[in-house]
Amino acid sequence: MSWWWARATAAAKKKYDDEEAPPRSHQSVGLVIGVTGIVGNSLAEILPLPDTPGGPWKVYGVARRPRPAWNANHPVEYIQCDVSDSHDTQHKLSQLTDVTDIFYVTWTNRPTEPENCEANGAMFRNVLHALIPNAPNLRHICLQTGGKHYIGPFEKMGSIKTLSPPFTEDMPRLNVQNFYYTQEDILYEEANDKKGLTWSIHRPTTIFGFSPYSLMNIVGTLCVYAAICKHEGLPLKFPGSKAAWEYYSAAADADLIAEQQIWAVVDPNGKNEAFNCNNGDVFKWEHLWKALAERFGIEKYGFKEGEKISLVEMMKDKGHVWEEIVRENQLRPTKLEDVGLWWFADLILGGGDFLGSMNKSKELGFLGFRNSVNSFATWIDKMKDSKICVLNKGIQVVRKIRQGLCHLCTFFFYYFLEFFFFVLYKLKRAESWWCIYDEPLAFGSSGTVNSLRMSWWWDRATAASKKKYNDEEAPPRRHQSVGLVIGVTGIVGNSLAEILPLPHTPGGPWKVYGVARRPRPACNANHPIEYIQCDVSDSHETQDKLSQLTDVTNIFYVTWTNRPTEAENCEANGAMFRNVLRALIPNAPNLRHICLQTGLKHYVGPFEKLGRIKTPSPPFTEDMPRLNVQNFYYTQEDILYEEVKEKKGLTWSVHRPTTIFGFSPYSLMNIVGTLCVYAAICKHEGLPLKFPGSKAAWEYYSVASDADLIAEQQIWAVVDPNGKNEAFNCNNGDVFKLEHIWKALAERFGIEEYGFKEGEKISLAEMMKDKGDVWEEIVKENQLEPTKLEDVGVWWFVDAMLVGGDFLDSMNKSKEHGFLGFRNSVNSFVTWIDRMKDSKIVP
Repeated sequence: MSWWWARATAAAKKKYDDEEAPPRSHQSVGLVIGVTGIVGNSLAEILPLPDTPGGPWKVYGVARRPRPAWNANHPVEYIQCDVSDSHDTQHKLSQLTDVTDIFYVTWTNRPTEPENCEANGAMFRNVLHALIPNAPNLRHICLQTGGKHYIGPFEKMGSIKTLSPPFTEDMPRLNVQNFYYTQEDILYEEANDKKGLTWSIHRPTTIFGFSPYSLMNIVGTLCVYAAICKHEGLPLKFPGSKAAWEYYSAAADADLIAEQQIWAVVDPNGKNEAFNCNNGDVFKWEHLWKALAERFGIEKYGFKEGEKISLVEMMKDKGHVWEEIVRENQLRPTKLEDVGLWWFADLILGGGDFLGSMNKSKELGFLGFRNSVNSFATWIDKMKDSKICVLNKGIQVVRKIRQGLCHLCTFFFYYFLEFFFFVLYKLKRAESWWCIYDEPLAFGSSGTVNSLRMSWWWDRATAASKKKYNDEEAPPRRHQSVGLVIGVTGIVGNSLAEILPLPHTPGGPWKVYGVARRPRPACNANHPIEYIQCDVSDSHETQDKLSQLTDVTNIFYVTWTNRPTEAENCEANGAMFRNVLRALIPNAPNLRHICLQTGLKHYVGPFEKLGRIKTPSPPFTEDMPRLNVQNFYYTQEDILYEEVKEKKGLTWSVHRPTTIFGFSPYSLMNIVGTLCVYAAICKHEGLPLKFPGSKAAWEYYSVASDADLIAEQQIWAVVDPNGKNEAFNCNNGDVFKLEHIWKALAERFGIEEYGFKEGEKISLAEMMKDKGDVWEEIVKENQLEPTKLEDVGVWWFVDAMLVGGDFLDSMNKSKEHGFLGFRNSVNSFVTWIDRMKDSKIVP
């Protein structure tokens, strides 16, 4: 599922038949430099599609070699031109006076980086000198560079100090020669020569795509390696390091990179900016290696510690083996040296911490994504379909059966889908994969998007629309939905209480009941909800107070209680949840949906078992089996499945956030509030802000869930059919390191000395047990809301969270079902610190 046009470009990739297409007047003319490369090939497929933004597109494709057979079906005007030759470039490209947009996606490799700078700089300048003076309608230039922008050229990789990832586009350049820097400087200089000419720079990480001619085709190279292992009856040994096998990696699907570049061409927010580009998830090579082995029918595969494998060495005498494979399987004639880039695979699989952040790209409006494991498998299949390599015979048989069934059903099924999406389009007036427009999507004469809301699915983002709702100014509203928030003073309940009553919240106007055990706190008093004090652990009180709420349409269950053992947790939390459902399901005739919030402990086990039981290898996905331990999340889910059967048409969703960033003085899991209190005490006593966790927690990647984002996902599940009867992970969609969070915390409290010191063991539970009087002083001196230290500092929880561990989860299912919400985690953390300060909880 793709980003923002025609539901998905992948679904629209049927062969474009010019004979059947109506006459089209080209709105845009693209010039793809490097059209036979890994991204150039994707641009050549996507740009000519009838529904590509900015189109209809006429496309020129430039490459050094004669046009290959596998590229012949793309409806592009192919130009064989060596752009390293200034005369050849000027002669052939200066004639393309109708070009409106340049996609520069090629490069050449030289022995040293100074030579790379000279050669690649000259190639790029040759193209610009041929086009800028001669194409009067030229409006935008896309330059593709890559992740080496942040880690340096190949010859320096691992030998120079880089900034701490995840890498962001605003990081300064490294003090080394890098042909990417050379190209950028040429772009800035040459674009100044033409008024109104805009540009964008795209920095993908390791690319998954298709091209036998690419200098960086990791998928193709690994396919060839696997085919040789299969042919010789060898195990598929992982030829990389332990770090590459176990650590997190990111990839960029070639189609996704093409989509981002087209977005930058047509969207004003994409102009004159540099963007990272990756699939928006992380993976481990152990998962991709399994997919590779399965695709080639190799049963024995994996990584063996202590065994050093170099593909360059292993493959240097395998040319004759590849010739046998080509001949026996009737593949396209290729030489091993053309399809196997062994030096590149050895480099990529050597390991390293090279993740880049997609936050800037998303914040400016590009919400494209891919499931990296699926992307990897898709491109393997493309290599096979193009007769570059051969797949496992069993997979071929299965695919042929599927193809036969597809042909049988095509006439009925395909045209039904066409009709269905046409009707859907008309009804919803241009509903895209990731956002809803108030007006039909339209492209202006310049190819830009008009009336486009660049958020997930309502009004930019709920965070942006959080102005105080003034009932006096609001027109009278008839409530369409009635929400019941159980745990309304908690960290997510508080966000639901703010967001649901907003005038533009989907499913609304909303009437909201909020239930909590305590009296209504001052920090919650301004929310336009009907507050109900009720202890849901008491079945009689729950029945008495909640059974009267006969107008409730949706339940948001976002509370829990903590007991000494997990067995007691199962009993207590199960009883609370059942009490609520039994009070509402028989008595609320219009009840439609129940949101149950659990969490990441679904995958790692309860607190008492944390780190002591074997868990599946992350990133965690919703289809992973339950652990063989008691877990009150499992108890709650089973109760949910059982109770919803009592009411026909009643749907549900389960939401599994990770560590939550949000606001509530009363939450049992408020890590932001607890760290704010710790920082305030350190500041008050003139102490350094020492990191109280492990080295692993300090250095490893973490994920978090913004409380507003969790609320948004739950509201999405209520109103969107794709959210019904499913479980969803929920995190911000990025990764971070706690060293970055810690820096933000120290800055917000004006503490200059902070950080992690190896060998120093700190327990906040121990450190804070005698600090009650210190907190009283802070509250009094700063005129804060009266609170006790034990109410605002959940020390045991923070100690548990900062022990460290590999706890990343995947948002792919949620995105594939239609929820594309996200947050920048560092910014989210800072926002909630400021909220704690504004509410006078901390100074």
